[in-house]
Amino acid sequence: MVQKAGRFADVIMSSKFCYNREEKSFTAEASDLKGFRLFQPMYDDAADVGFVMMSAVSGTEIPFFFVDETRTDEGELVSMNFRGEHRGIKYTVKVWND
Repeated sequence: MVQKAGRFADVIMSSKFCYNREEKSFTAEASDLKGFRLFQPMYDDAADVGFVMMSAVSGTEIPFFFVDETRTDEGELVSMNFRGEHRGIKYTVKVWND
């Protein structure tokens, strides 16, 4: 079930991602996030798009904003990249296009 943060960005549980504690990074394959919208307006009047990740442990919600995408030399999509911050700690999310 897709949860909503207000009426904008989708909330995705952190358990959908693999976490690398040393790099403060999350990764997932796009097919594992099927049904979630990664590119929703974050606020009512925002141009920024992304999603909200909810910690499966603490319930803390962290907004992640779309930064850029990685493509091959032929133009094929490799990954979509997002950034978020909580309590001064910066996190990244990479969603692999599988």
